Amino acid sequence: MDLYKVLQGITGAKRDAIANATLEWADRQREASRLDTLDSLVRAHAELMAACSGADGRGRDFTSLASKALWLRYFHVVPLYDRFAHDGLWMISKLERDLPPTPNGTSKYGAFAVRWKFLYDRNALSIDAIDNKGYPYVSRGATLNSGSS
Repeated sequence: MDLYKVLQGITGAKRDAIANATLEWADRQREASRLDTLDSLVRAHAELMAACSGADGRGRDFTSLASKALWLRYFHVVPLYDRFAHDGLWMISKLERDLPPTPNGTSKYGAFAVRWKFLYDRNALSIDAIDNKGYPYVSRGATLNSGSS
């Protein structure tokens, strides 16, 4: 988690509590659990964020941490969220004319995931053709279904 800078400004016992909450959440997931729909992805993200927020006790936003922790287990379908990814996706999405609407009440990560999936699916052939130079964690957004789980 240090590498991804998701615990900046959090030290000592709080840092340990948040890390433990993340690991405990992961341990509760079934061995064969999958995030194969947008709904299941957004739900898992919200659950993990709630666990981290509960451990922190201050209402801090753990959107980035939760996406990165989920990615460690489900790297083929989880889009990593941070300020840079959000801002980049927001800019690219302004060029698109037919983005799906985001319902009111959708979480920040939920809105990000909807846009990410839409743009990934639209550009999957071009993305897949890019030489990843041996990077082993190629995202396969097309495997994430739009429907409910």
